[in-house]
Amino acid sequence: MEEQYNKIEDYLGGMLSADDQTAFEAALSADAELRAEVALHRQLAESFADPTELALRETLEQLAREEESTTKKTATVRPLPAKRGWMWPTLALAAMALGFYFLLPSIMGNGSKLPTTNPELEAIIERGSNPVYDFELSANQLASGGDAQLRIEGELFAVNLPADSSFVVEVYSSAPEDFPAKPLYSTVVRPVEDTSQPPMGFGGKKAFSVALEAKAPDQDGTYYFVVRDKAGEEIIYAGKVKAP
Repeated sequence: MEEQYNKIEDYLGGMLSADDQTAFEAALSADAELRAEVALHRQLAESFADPTELALRETLEQLAREEESTTKKTATVRPLPAKRGWMWPTLALAAMALGFYFLLPSIMGNGSKLPTTNPELEAIIERGSNPVYDFELSANQLASGGDAQLRIEGELFAVNLPADSSFVVEVYSSAPEDFPAKPLYSTVVRPVEDTSQPPMGFGGKKAFSVALEAKAPDQDGTYYFVVRDKAGEEIIYAGKVKAP
C-alpha cells in the first residue's frame, strides 16, 4: 500500500522515468480503483495548495500540538481541566470542517475545480488514431447566438466508407470518474465525402468532412472528445480542448 502511495505521488509530481510512467498509465487504463485513487491524490494536492486550506491545516496542527503538550504535562490522574473541555469539540469541529471542504466539490458539482488532465484519456490520445479510420479533428470554443459553443471539426480519411456510415462522438470532463460512464455530451455524426480532394495515399483513401457543435462546458478546464464506432464500443479517435 505504501509503495503504491509513493508511486502515485511520484506520478503526479512528474518524478517517474519514461518507462515507469508508461507502465503506470497502462495500469491506470486497466484499473478503475487506481484511477479513483489518483484522482483523490490530485484533489488533495490541489486543495492543500489553496491558501485558505493551508491556514486551516496549520490551525489543526497547532491545536494538535497544544493537546499533546497538555497531555505530557499531566502527571497524575485528575479531572480534566476546563481548557480540555472545549479542546476536543474544537478539534472535532475543525475536522468536520476539513471533511466538508473536501466533500464540497462533489456536492456543488459545477462549482468544483476540475483535475488538470484525465490520465486514461491522455493515454488513449497518445496511442493515436485507428489505422482503418484516420481522423484529423480539432476543437475550439466560439460564440454563437449569445451562447458559447464547442465546435469539433476536421476530416476522416478512409478507403471504403459506406454511404450510411456514422460515428458516436462524446465529450467528457477531465474528472476520471466521468469516463466512460458519464459523458457531458453524446451525439451521432455522419461524415460527408469531400469530392474536391482526390484519393490519396496507399489504397486511395478518400476524404470526408466531419463537424458538429454542442453547448460549451460551464467550467474552465480541459475537455476531451472521443469518437467511437457506430455501435459505441470501440474508441477510434480521441482529442482534447481547453475551455474557455
